[in-house]
Amino acid sequence: MLSWLLLLIAVPVVIVPVVLLCGFAGCGLNVVGTALPAETPDVPKARLGTDRKSVSFGWLPRGGSADSFEILRNDTAGNAATFTTPGTVSTFSDTAGTLTPGMTFGYRVRAISFGASTPFTNERKVTIPPAAPSLTAVVTGPTKFRLEHLPDLAVIYAGPAIGASHTIAAGTTHSYRVFAIVENGFDDSQLKAVESDPSATATATASSLVWSIIFSTAGIPANPANGQNAAGDCIVQRIPAPTIVGGSVRVSLRGIVGQATVLTTVTISKAAAAGSAQPQNSLDAPIVLRFAGATAVTTPNGELRTSDPVAYAVIAGQDLHVAFNVDNGSGRVLRRTVAGRVSYSRNNAADAASQNRPNYNTNNNDVYCVEAVEIA
Repeated sequence: MLSWLLLLIAVPVVIVPVVLLCGFAGCGLNVVGTALPAETPDVPKARLGTDRKSVSFGWLPRGGSADSFEILRNDTAGNAATFTTPGTVSTFSDTAGTLTPGMTFGYRVRAISFGASTPFTNERKVTIPPAAPSLTAVVTGPTKFRLEHLPDLAVIYAGPAIGASHTIAAGTTHSYRVFAIVENGFDDSQLKAVESDPSATATATASSLVWSIIFSTAGIPANPANGQNAAGDCIVQRIPAPTIVGGSVRVSLRGIVGQATVLTTVTISKAAAAGSAQPQNSLDAPIVLRFAGATAVTTPNGELRTSDPVAYAVIAGQDLHVAFNVDNGSGRVLRRTVAGRVSYSRNNAADAASQNRPNYNTNNNDVYCVEAVEIA
């Protein structure tokens, strides 16, 4: 009896695996290989195409089986469009010709399976570069322009205006190109400035200017012969009012014989009235003069240096100021005695570029460094 009971207990132990085996091997309970609903794709990528006119968009499918993928595109103008790819395709190219230059586009994707859709992924943004501008036409869309001088690629202007000026020497020809820029653009949702292709190159030639001298001390000797000690000083030379008008100006300066005089900043401006409480002050912001492109100028051993022409409106009947800062190591500057001429000076000052110059000494009958002022 005991042995029969033990056998009865053991039989189920053998039968149970058989039943389980039957269930997995062909009794109508098999679920292996059944398609599952797709999951929301992984974070997509959206990049500007190599042609700079299209967008390449791609994503990584996650779990499940997708019948298709749906791409939703929005733009900064509020337009929306929908595109569909097969479930076996996880890339999409938004082709050139359908995307407006200078506009930002956002892309999201979701999977479709069993007639249902997953949530959309996060949006990825791409900005299409603006159209290449021309130097004579207005370009819409960009927030900034950059004007370059060729061939040195020097930036002449960078900003929102659709025009810029560049002073060039008379009789010379210069080449330029311009870019349009969307400052707050995107590439794969990364904030960046998006530039257009460059415009066609344009050239400009400056006509020869006819210069008229409105102030000159040429031929007048230094007094004293070894000049005036002015190291570290600022000197403001008053130029009597011209009787003609002009749109450009240049200034010639001469140094003292026997040493190199260094002037760190030279400016021109309109002078306050001679009878005012502070005639050394200027009526407008001083314009910094350049010498071969540099703001500092050295006049070695009595040589003459002439500034580059600069655009400046000279008014008939209006006195001018030529102001300059003398370098601390220069020591002495050329001084000439010229009846009726007035200058102003201050020790240990560097006010040449300042409109307000208080507490200056008045120097009657003195002219420092300035040999000629010409207008055209």
